[in-house]
Amino acid sequence: MMRRRVHASYDGAWAVTVFCAALLGCGDEATTLTPVSALEVHLEVPEGPDPFEGMVSLRLEASSPDFPEIVEKVVQRGSPVIELPELRYGKAWVLTVEGYDAQNKLIAQGRSASFDLSAESPQEVRLPLISLERFTLAVGKLTVPRYGHSASRLPDGRVLVAGGFTTNGEPTASVEIYEPISGTFESMPPLSQPRGGHHAFLRNQNLVLVGGRDVSGLAGSVEIYVWGDGSSEEVVLTTPREEAFVAQLSDGTILVAGGLDAKAKIVESTELVDPVNATRSDGPTGGPAQHGGYAFTLADGRVVAAGGWTGPPVGLSKRSWVYQASAWSDGPPLEEGSEGAQVVVMASEQVIIAGGNEQDIQLFSEDEFFSAGRTTENFREHAMVALGARVLIAGGAGGPNVEIWQDGALQPAGELVRARRQFTLTALTDGRALAIGGRVAGAATDETEIFTPRP
Repeated sequence: MMRRRVHASYDGAWAVTVFCAALLGCGDEATTLTPVSALEVHLEVPEGPDPFEGMVSLRLEASSPDFPEIVEKVVQRGSPVIELPELRYGKAWVLTVEGYDAQNKLIAQGRSASFDLSAESPQEVRLPLISLERFTLAVGKLTVPRYGHSASRLPDGRVLVAGGFTTNGEPTASVEIYEPISGTFESMPPLSQPRGGHHAFLRNQNLVLVGGRDVSGLAGSVEIYVWGDGSSEEVVLTTPREEAFVAQLSDGTILVAGGLDAKAKIVESTELVDPVNATRSDGPTGGPAQHGGYAFTLADGRVVAAGGWTGPPVGLSKRSWVYQASAWSDGPPLEEGSEGAQVVVMASEQVIIAGGNEQDIQLFSEDEFFSAGRTTENFREHAMVALGARVLIAGGAGGPNVEIWQDGALQPAGELVRARRQFTLTALTDGRALAIGGRVAGAATDETEIFTPRP
């Protein structure tokens, strides 16, 4: 049986080098030691928080589907050498590293790509070490720098990025797709026309893009983009509008209400778009006659539209409306008026509303709005995403701060690597969150960041 003995040594910064030698023979009867080229393992720390901060112990593990047992070793920080038991020659070996703090809490982890181990395959193995509960700069970059775009996770776990604005503020029609396994972006067929600042919804094979701005001003159409083949068609709205209340009904119909027209006047009408048949129809009267608020769809099919500005006279609104059975009705009042807030609907049906022009956190639960504290920063042009039972709130005009909403309370969670605004946060299938693009130092960026939670 061919084996390699693996040693890992550390310098003062806990950089890792792994040395190997080939042990020729079979099992315990092996007697001859023959040097081979070193299998070098490079511990890579991406730009961002130092994963060694607060670390007191490190665990190194090696596993292969060819062998049932897992080889592992745990050492305290400052130990000069980790020596793993002999690793057998085999296929698809994977090295995993985990760092723990003084409370034995996992604070950093990394995993190598799989590699084959044999006397004929000396190689380098790269082992990234990621600081948990914090953002780190990702390897993958957008093919087109952008902000004000949309990012939608597809059923297969990939992320579809569409539209937005480039550095000169011009809308773009470019579309690209993020592959979580490789961490890279690939260009897709473009939209039928450039647009940014839009709403986006997935329905079967369609990405439905609503409103925003195109090269001529307000985008007065809804584009139905088939992400499988890049084809698309458009449905023209009667009234082009921005800062509207937009939601997807349970049957896939898109509801568009309120907002501002091209002359910055409040629109009082409601329109409905059927993406399957590519048709438009007038909606009921009595809906929101304001702009800059938000809308969300509940599991029972109702849509709640709330917040934003009224006018004239101009003021923040505490009013809400409920759309149900093709009709609008008055909804419960808000605790605080807000404009530019973002909304996350949790699996528990609790709705978290945060950011905008106020620092208030509001909840919608059991058909009522509740005040639930304040963020430490004024999040605006920020991003939010649900990670299980938690909500991640990050970035925006207030700076790079990150906070986590969990169990009815906010807690700080460090900072973004880059202070960015008008970006997107998308939950990946493995529990991480991907921050894409945005404006950094006033310009569109192609950089992305990854938030890795604790298991």
